[in-house]
Amino acid sequence: MKKTNIFLEVVKGDEDSLLASEIQVRAWLDAEKDQMVDAHLTEEFPELEELDLYDLMEGEMEYDGSLSIEELKNELRILDFNVI
Repeated sequence: MKKTNIFLEVVKGDEDSLLASEIQVRAWLDAEKDQMVDAHLTEEFPELEELDLYDLMEGEMEYDGSLSIEELKNELRILDFNVI
């Protein structure tokens, strides 16, 4: 799997969710968000854990750090991910 084939969507966590994270990241195979990535991305790209991103399930991660959504998006872009 290549970073250039993945589109990461950084979103504010759902207030009704049981998850404690305020920011979630969803991984898509296309910019139109038709098909979610069917893999644990932190296993494929360990640098994501260095940014305090942790897999919830295939194609979905939670953020457990102090960056804002925009700062996290910028860090992901620096790592050469497509951010939508």
